[in-house]
Amino acid sequence: MCGINGIILKNLKPNMSDLYRMNFSINHRGPDDSGTFAFENIILGHVRLAILDLSPKGKQPMSCDERYWITFNGEIYNFKELKEKYLYEENFSTTGDTEVLLKMWKKYGKDCLKYLDGMFSIAIWDHTKLYLATDQFGEKPLFIYEAESKIYFSSEPKIFFDLLNPSLELKET
Repeated sequence: MCGINGIILKNLKPNMSDLYRMNFSINHRGPDDSGTFAFENIILGHVRLAILDLSPKGKQPMSCDERYWITFNGEIYNFKELKEKYLYEENFSTTGDTEVLLKMWKKYGKDCLKYLDGMFSIAIWDHTKLYLATDQFGEKPLFIYEAESKIYFSSEPKIFFDLLNPSLELKET
């Protein structure tokens, strides 16, 4: 079990200390490592429980080309088949499912979701848009808080009450 977090502000630069607090709040989900990625008005965070690829190359947020960035919680059960069938021409630096998922997204966009067999919550940033997705059964939930100029998301809702207003209205995808 890993955990993902993120902050998007429409006209401001997000505060890194807020994301560090978010990662710290869900550190029990991924005590092996944590990471952040910041670009203009967005920050992605990840806490990692290393299961498939135990090497540091599996660190997230992850990019395959500096355009697409992913923070991912879950498991793609058919990632080896996807790699062989749809990504055979690609070079991989990891042995896990995250890089396969990211390269599937790069190749097929959001249509790649229909090929996935697994449980997941995903945030993918492509320098123009942020995409959030969960598996069809919501096995790996993603909680979202939206206000006029900001969006926060996390694998657990408790951070919103610590970081923001305790009377929030939460949405679960």
